[in-house]
Order: sequence, then C-alpha cells, then structure tokens
Amino acid sequence: MNRKLLLVGVLASFISLAGCDGDSNETPEIPSSSLEFASTSLSFNYGEKGTVLVLNVTPEDRVSDVEFSVADTTVAEIVSTELLPGHIDFVVDGVGIGETSLVAVLDDVLVSCDINVGSVQVEGLELDRRELSLDVNKSEVLSVTVQPSSATNPVIRWSSSDEDVAVVSRGLVTGLSEGTAVITAECGNARSECRVTVNVIRAGSITFDVTDKEMTENETFIITAVVLPENISYMNVKWAVDNPDIVSLDIIDAVEGDNIVAAKVSAKKAGQAEISASADGVKAVCKVVVNPEEEPVAPPKIGDYYYSDGTWSDGGLISINSDGTNPVWAAEKPSPVEGKTVIGIVFQTDPERFSSEDKADGFTHGLVFCTKGAHGPDSKLTRYSFEYSFETVPVCKLGTSWYADVNGRRWTNCVLDEFAGNLQKCPAFDWVTTDFSPAAPSNTSDWYVPSAGQLWDVIANLGGNDAAEFLKTLRGYSSDITYYSSYYGDKVLGYNVIGAINSAWALVPDSQKEDLFTTRDRNGFGVAELMASTLYDNSDGMCCLFWLGDNGLLEPTCGWVDDPVICHPVLAF
Repeated sequence: MNRKLLLVGVLASFISLAGCDGDSNETPEIPSSSLEFASTSLSFNYGEKGTVLVLNVTPEDRVSDVEFSVADTTVAEIVSTELLPGHIDFVVDGVGIGETSLVAVLDDVLVSCDINVGSVQVEGLELDRRELSLDVNKSEVLSVTVQPSSATNPVIRWSSSDEDVAVVSRGLVTGLSEGTAVITAECGNARSECRVTVNVIRAGSITFDVTDKEMTENETFIITAVVLPENISYMNVKWAVDNPDIVSLDIIDAVEGDNIVAAKVSAKKAGQAEISASADGVKAVCKVVVNPEEEPVAPPKIGDYYYSDGTWSDGGLISINSDGTNPVWAAEKPSPVEGKTVIGIVFQTDPERFSSEDKADGFTHGLVFCTKGAHGPDSKLTRYSFEYSFETVPVCKLGTSWYADVNGRRWTNCVLDEFAGNLQKCPAFDWVTTDFSPAAPSNTSDWYVPSAGQLWDVIANLGGNDAAEFLKTLRGYSSDITYYSSYYGDKVLGYNVIGAINSAWALVPDSQKEDLFTTRDRNGFGVAELMASTLYDNSDGMCCLFWLGDNGLLEPTCGWVDDPVICHPVLAF
C-alpha cells in the first residue's frame, strides 16, 4: 500500500476520535504545542530489534496526550515506549521487509517518521563436509552455515549432479547406486559443494542351513540362505536347480531388507538334484536325493503319525466312536518310523467332517494337527490380527455353529485375500502361510489356521473320553456357547486335557514338536488358549478360542484378536 495513503488513513482515524469529544460549541484555550521526531527517517534490517526513535514533545507535560501508531504493523512494530518529560522514546523492531511510517498526533499537530526495513542478503554458504562416503540405500544429513547469520529468510536450493547415484532433499543425502555425485547448496549467488562417493557392499559369503537332504516324492522342506555381511547393498540372490524335473523351488522372502532369503523345496519324483544360491560370485550348494514314495499299507487312523513325505504310520489307536468317545489305545504306544520327520498327528478321518473345499481338491484321507505352533522367533504365542474389523469372515456364537464350522481353510484364504500385501497385520495367518516350518507335503492342502469345528475335533478325538463326552453335550447347544464350560457345568474333567493331547506325540523327537502349555493363570490354575480362525465378532475383533485348564477345565470361549495365544496349523491330505 502507498505510504501516503496509510498516513491519510491514520490521520483520519485521529480526527474522527477528536470529533467525538462532545457537542459543546465552546473552544477551550489550548496552549501552543509541537511534535518533532529526532529523525524523520529510520532504516534497519528485517529481524533487527531494539531500534530507538525519539519524539520531542512541547509542552513537556503533554507527553501523555500524544497518540501514535505504526501505519503498517506487518513491517514494523512498537515493542515498548517510555514517556519522559518533553519526549517519548520508542523501541521499534523490524518484523517484515518494506516501508511504513510511525505517526504521532497531538491536538492538530501530526508528524511522521519514515521507516524502511530492508533485507540482509546471503553472502556465503559453507557445508559441514566437503567429502562424504555413503553405502547404497544409506542416508546422511549435510548441514549448511549461512553467512551472515542475520541473512533474511535464506532459502537453500539443493541439487545433485547425478541423481542416479545420489539424491538430496533438504540436506538429506541418500545413496542409490555405486559412483560419485556432487551435492550443491545454493542461495542467490552463494553456493557450497560436497563430493559424495556411494559404495556398494557386495556379498562376501552365502551359506545354506542344509547342505545335504534326503527326501521322498511329494515331501517338501524350507531351505534358508544367509548372505554376509548383513549390510549387503543388494540381495540379488539367484537360485537354480540343475534338475528341475526332480525338485522345484518356491522362493520366499519373508522380511524384505534383511540378509536372509528362503525357498520351499518340493520333491517331484525320484532322482538327484543340486540346489544352488549365488550372489556376487559366491555360492551355496545343497545336494538332494529324492526317493520313491512309499504307499502306506493301511488307511490313516486318528492318532497316526503324519510325516513330511505325506505318509503316515500307526499311532496306537485300536478303536474310537465317531464322536470321539470310548477311545481304545494300545497298551504300548508305537514309536514313529525311524529316519522320518513327524510334522503332525491325524485327528480326523470322517469324510462328514471334511470341508467342501478340501473334498473338492481330492484331500479325502484325513486332517492333521501340526506338532509345532506358528509364531515368531521370540515367543511361542501369536495373535490373530491387529485389525478389529473383518469384511469376509463370518461369526459363530452358538454351540451348533461352532461344531458345524469345519472351514478353516476357507477363512484362512479370506484373511489372505482381505489383507493381501499387508498380511503382517494378521500375524498368525502370516506365520502359517508364508514360510512355516515344517513345510507341508506338496500333495496336501498346505497348512491353514483351524476353524472352531476343527479344533473341536482335535480336542474330542485326541483329548480323552471325558473331553469327548463333554463336547458331545454341546453339539446341539443353540445358545451362545461361550457361556458354558466344564468349570461351570456339571463337573471339571477328571484329568488334564493339555497333557492328553501332548501324549499323542509323546514319542516324537523334541526337535519335531512343541507341546501345548499354559498361557495364562485363571483363579489359581493354568490355561492353554488355542486359536481358531472362526470369529466370534467380526466388527469388534473377537475370535473363537478353546481354553484347556491344567485343572481339568474345558471351555469354548472368545478373546480379542490381538491377544497372544497358541496357534497350531492343520492340513488336509
């Protein structure tokens, strides 16, 4: 705005105020007065503080009657005034770049002092480093010093001479590829440069966790490659099989950005093959021998050992009712076949309890409960999800619907589809389906999180007669089943169901199993919480659980999806 127009506006406001004193026509006698600024113009720089401007006032006792104002307070402002006999001292700060005036009025006398607030130009820049060495994908910050430090709003422009090698944003330099680039900071005519060298950390070694493996047709296993050093720039590991008719590979990179990569190896037919993984001239090799598949001599039974090659052997069951009651077991439990790897226990062979998806895909022999739990490396517990709302997984609350739900594979696939690309939000499903070990045989459904009805069958068929009898009473329960348990019902079971299920794999080597265990204390006794993929509430985030107490408790219940519990996968074969 024009400074003269500002002065007219300020003067008009003072005149308007003066005309409102009253309606009297009498003109009082006013002593002659005068105002005079010690300087009619004042110049200083933006950001400069504490400039003093003196206004002389006559008569000297009228200083308190002086009215004053800055025309444009976005340029300068009065931060303090001191009224002294015969003069007023103003302290003025520059708050913006431009021109304005300080106007003072006493009676009919108006005076002004022109104020010019200027900018301080940047005269020089200095980066804190002239040379910088970076690894690929690493970043460091360059700091810049502005000269003079009082420069007005210095805007630094950053640039890289080769953005394929390194990029810069507000001083943050990131290495992208091997080479050199010059990072420049500029402001006006001032500039400073830093030469950046970007280095590639190449693989020094690559090792397999398994170097020799004997397999059977349809057997699978996970092989893991570790690349050193850990801060390798590119995980460009190349996998190869010299005889792909014998084995196939499915590459798994569970955690992007680390120095570990794995592959699922599937035995296709008898023969020999060599698996290799290489990077930057270093190589790891695993020799694989695939033996012909052995046909089991008898159909599978509940309690049978199930092996990594897709075969099974007798677990000692002599007879059992279809509802799990009245089981008869051999006096001496058979041991697993020596040299084979147990991955689970058969818990159901009744086709009426197979899901439509499993039957449609030809998996009609039975269902297997894994001897190991799905979880991370630091805990044997996992969580259903960190999300509380699910669109595709329905809910079950009644005893009848819990028992009828044998669709664990379907609900697992629903979660995989709903959280595609972000499966880390559902840890249990991530661990079960990403790189779970032991790997499922290739002629099976692969592992999935069991439904409420499938856990029901595990407990009824492997948990002992009393557990089966108790669950039998709940099959037709048409109310919310979480309000019923053996603890509050007729009786607490006469034995520890946790121990009964663990006894199904008691003779399995420790390296091939993880026993069920108590996960929390409830009123003085321990409880093992087993997770189902069935949801109790899909809007507030609650899943179906079975509680097994070491005091004999058996309770179908529910819990928050982010509570840590036990998850043992199942598969169909």
